[in-house]
Amino acid sequence: MSTDGSTSMEKVIGALGKSFMNANSGVTFIYNPTGSGTGIQAVAEGRCAIGLSSRSLKDSEKANGLTETVLAFIFQNSL
Repeated sequence: MSTDGSTSMEKVIGALGKSFMNANSGVTFIYNPTGSGTGIQAVAEGRCAIGLSSRSLKDSEKANGLTETVLAFIFQNSL
């Protein structure tokens, strides 16, 4: 399985990918931290299965058939 995208998700996705491979022998998980826009574009072009983004999809990306699933939210404490 190949993924591209958000550099800010590198540690989380690396840990999830390792766990996925451990639970699914014979499966290789590859993560290319190339940036949110590049990850989205890679999925749109069929170059990878999952594009990771630290932003929501634009309406134009959704109109091209892409769908999003929220993995996590980051809250910043303003205190």
